[in-house]
Amino acid sequence: MKTIIKMMIIVPVALILANCSKDESLVKKNSGFLKSTNSSNPKVVYNKKVFPFIAARNLNAGTVTVAIDSFNLYVTVKSIAGFQNDSENIKLWLGTNLALLDGGGMKRPAMGKFPHKLTTQIDSGVFTVALATVPAFDNTKTGNQTIYFVLGADVLVPNGKGGKSGETAFAGNIKGLGKAWWLYDVYIDSCCKTPTPVFY
Repeated sequence: MKTIIKMMIIVPVALILANCSKDESLVKKNSGFLKSTNSSNPKVVYNKKVFPFIAARNLNAGTVTVAIDSFNLYVTVKSIAGFQNDSENIKLWLGTNLALLDGGGMKRPAMGKFPHKLTTQIDSGVFTVALATVPAFDNTKTGNQTIYFVLGADVLVPNGKGGKSGETAFAGNIKGLGKAWWLYDVYIDSCCKTPTPVFY
């Protein structure tokens, strides 16, 4: 009798789990959406853009992906070889005018003054920044607002000898002014106009 009861409990549970797994695979296959590994409740975001992540002037350190919804900007940093074992090893600045940056955009900014900081010991990190906190950003408007961003990080890169060495990396395609090397880029807000949203 106990064996029959156990079977009655196990079989429905197994069927439920099988159905959940099947449904999830169908969603991924049919919609093309990507499910975030960082959350069991993925967000729907728009205007996803991937930027280069460069260390020591010319080394590919990974990628930086920026996306947006009606309330937040999402910045995901992925390092090929990981990050240095430092506190606050990824730093981010956002603004609607580069003149608002430390140094006015005329020289490499002091990253320690950046308002958004993250510590990660894995190969990635994610910033979720409320649009209402981005200086001079008008979150009552939709689309075509320029957001400048500077993202700097303490990364690890292969040293060619089977090991890794530490370097400073920046995201973006635009070379900053001044004697010291740095990069930045521009993200154009086009929230909620993309026909097909993606899970982030």
